[in-house]
Amino acid sequence: MLGFIGVTHRQLASSVPFSPASLFGASDRGVAIDAQTASLLFQSNTGTGAVAAPNDPIGYITDLSPNAKHLTQATAANKPLWRGAARTLGSELLTNGRIIDDTGFTPGTGWARSGATVVKTAGTASSLSWTVSLTAGKVYQLSYTMTRTAGTLTPRFTGGTTVSTNARTARGTYTEVFAAAAGNTTFEFAADATFAGSVKSVTLKEVTARVCMGAYMFGSPQRIASAAINFSNSDKMTVIYSCLYDAATASGTVVAIGNWATTAGTIWCGFTPPPVGRIRGDTGAGGSITLATVDGLTGAGGAAFVDRYEFDIAQTALSDEVTVYSNGIKRTGTASGAAAGGGNWSSSSTVEIGVASSRVTVNRMIVINRLLNAQETADAVAWVKRGFAYACVLGDSTVSGLSGVAPIAPRVASFCGGLVCGRYDVAESGRRIADMLSFFNALDDKSTLQAVVIQIGLNDVKGRVGENLATTATVISDLQGLVNTVRAAVPASCRIVLAQMTPCKGWLNTATNAAAAYSAWQAVNTAIAGGGATPITGVDARVTSHVAALSDGADGLASIYDYNADGVHTSSEGRWINAQAWRSALEGLGLLEPAP
Repeated sequence: MLGFIGVTHRQLASSVPFSPASLFGASDRGVAIDAQTASLLFQSNTGTGAVAAPNDPIGYITDLSPNAKHLTQATAANKPLWRGAARTLGSELLTNGRIIDDTGFTPGTGWARSGATVVKTAGTASSLSWTVSLTAGKVYQLSYTMTRTAGTLTPRFTGGTTVSTNARTARGTYTEVFAAAAGNTTFEFAADATFAGSVKSVTLKEVTARVCMGAYMFGSPQRIASAAINFSNSDKMTVIYSCLYDAATASGTVVAIGNWATTAGTIWCGFTPPPVGRIRGDTGAGGSITLATVDGLTGAGGAAFVDRYEFDIAQTALSDEVTVYSNGIKRTGTASGAAAGGGNWSSSSTVEIGVASSRVTVNRMIVINRLLNAQETADAVAWVKRGFAYACVLGDSTVSGLSGVAPIAPRVASFCGGLVCGRYDVAESGRRIADMLSFFNALDDKSTLQAVVIQIGLNDVKGRVGENLATTATVISDLQGLVNTVRAAVPASCRIVLAQMTPCKGWLNTATNAAAAYSAWQAVNTAIAGGGATPITGVDARVTSHVAALSDGADGLASIYDYNADGVHTSSEGRWINAQAWRSALEGLGLLEPAP
């Protein structure tokens, strides 16, 4: 059970239902889609064949605007799939995926176990494999750590139709989600002849529940587009969408609007990380607005975004033609290229999601050929981001991705599903409570935040108390001060979620005063949970369940979740466990929707 107390429940939606159709007047053109709701999706491009289960193909998405410009895809190989972020997992399916001995797996030519790792030498293309019970159509989550000095490694299901996930050419800790096909009986890492590297900490589990469902495009062929729309009566456009980006994304457009035969009057949104609003006017001129990397489409596992673009090609300056909002805040980017040169949009345009090399799940979207007023914008954004929440994350390297250390474990926030952070995830390796206070105070606009998640203190209990530079009472006081500062700076409706530090006794034992460091870890975690002589106050939820889940039973980090054997940094699987503990608290607060 999740250990959180003092939770205040709030409704996810307003008391007055909003319909995106209400935005469209007689002369308004565009589309509105809800790819979260299965009843609005069909497997055939003719609008037949219900979409009912994860991984079902989507050939038809109902347009909720009065224009009936439904999105369709007739080609089976190009249809997106109905997917979302993993919420709950089944039991482990691999025998000895942790590589504790030589049983359970079959090493091909050039593979040999060394400790808890299986090492491959270059020379022959071969596989490291496990026999496994899989069900066609069901979705599975794979986590593993690999090293690599040369070549390519590809995880895949074989037997029957081969199903491959992302080919990897860099060391790292990875989490993949993919579906089994008919006849699959084996999971394997297929190494090409030049691959030299290793694999360890392999886990494969069925995804039994998902959240933030939507239309998942998993490569260049997957895309779905509306019928032709006549946008020629306007020189303005508003685009709003919510999405989850795949960890493997290098580039890709979320939404594209235009006449691809002439490229006149075309728009790309989310063209590359970071997001770009890109246009070409009737003259063929065009340009882009690129945001700072901190606002970009970066992350792993399922980084969530709610982006809004406003286009007005009547303006003479490119910076005025394209306006981008990230986390509900207007962002000033770098303009490049020429102004569009006036005119209106094309008389024969399509609205398309999933273009180029995009690997993205689009959840909800509104495209309309005018700018919205303030109330319309508030209603439209609230509808689009159902199941998503704007959040700030404060933490250390157990929460952030690591810098300077390979393999790099992903950010915990990216595994939550629906937690929209962008520049507001300021967790960073090596940081203490005082650093998070400074980073939080430096954030420019906190007016749209719905949640602040705090998981910080390990570098204080080891680096300060463990080095005889501070007392436990001082660390607790500092953490209370951080909570007080956050509370004073955020909207009254914003919820503060406080999470306990992860288990790491082995790491704490390397402090100069190991006993003091461990005692401080215990006391601070007790205060975070709301206990002890000086409990932390002023929070809306307390998260504790991940500590027991990650522990070795003696307050150390379990070796199966220790990604580089340092006793403190969790693997991808461990971070997923941490993220789901956060998510349970956020669901309890009514900020994220639970799995259906």
